[in-house]
Amino acid sequence: TVRRKKSISIEEKIDIISAVESGKKKTDIAAKYGIKRNSLSSIMKNKEKVLEAFETLRFDPKRKRLRTAFYADLEEALMKWYRIAQCLNVPVNGPMLRLKANDFAQKLGHSDFKCSNGWLDRFKSRYGLVFRAQPVEAAAVSAPTLWYQNVLPYYLNDYQPKNVFYIQETGLLYQMLPHHTFAFKGETCSVGKQSKERITVVMGTNMDGSEKLPLLVIGKSKSPHSLKDVKSLPVDYEANDRACMTSGIFEQWMHKLDDRFQAQQRRVVNLVDSLPAHTEVKNLKSVKLVFFPPNSSSCIAVKER
Repeated sequence: TVRRKKSISIEEKIDIISAVESGKKKTDIAAKYGIKRNSLSSIMKNKEKVLEAFETLRFDPKRKRLRTAFYADLEEALMKWYRIAQCLNVPVNGPMLRLKANDFAQKLGHSDFKCSNGWLDRFKSRYGLVFRAQPVEAAAVSAPTLWYQNVLPYYLNDYQPKNVFYIQETGLLYQMLPHHTFAFKGETCSVGKQSKERITVVMGTNMDGSEKLPLLVIGKSKSPHSLKDVKSLPVDYEANDRACMTSGIFEQWMHKLDDRFQAQQRRVVNLVDSLPAHTEVKNLKSVKLVFFPPNSSSCIAVKER
């Protein structure tokens, strides 16, 4: 009799990958899950695909095959929107999902797309979506907690600490005076309006603290008068009317970092917060861009490891 090949769910594949990376014997792992050694090797070979599927919650963990859809970009956008809605405790039903699917189809140029009941059912099946009443507390913490517990550790294990970078941006009000100052007794002092002179500073450092990324400074003027005679700056400088990060600046800076690490023959992961200006960047060769879940400030301690 011909022995049928055993199917392994994505959830089991995650467990297998974890077991292998923890140093357990591959022979014992294969025996535990009833698979052959070459099947185990195949799972490890496709580790990135399995982790990506689990990371983005694109598939039900109980599913056994990573079948993708014809409108992959549309489904990816729709799932990101759905996850954000979950984190914000916004209830989503079938009509809302259909409306958003049609909206994304129009924006992505899929003029032939129609969100029929059949497509919606297949979409829900592919991604393991079940519409049901859910406690507010569970919806508020489930997605970020799941991500921090099951996805982030794989990135931390897959890269050396020196190649794991956390990137953060902050506003600097460089002409704003302190709220308190020394004064003679009985003297009154007036406080002016909050300074509107600001820049945005983007910083990045690696996990073991051995390396800092070059600072990215975003100002309002492309050619500040104070820097008229300055030939070069010790930072990367960009400008726009609001002195804020934009998706264009973010993408350009990521490609610059990618060139930097490619020249050093390094593979790095950049961990960034989920913000409107932080968008997916294509064609990165040495940099893996990973976004923290929205509304995950409660897990900030994990980022500061």
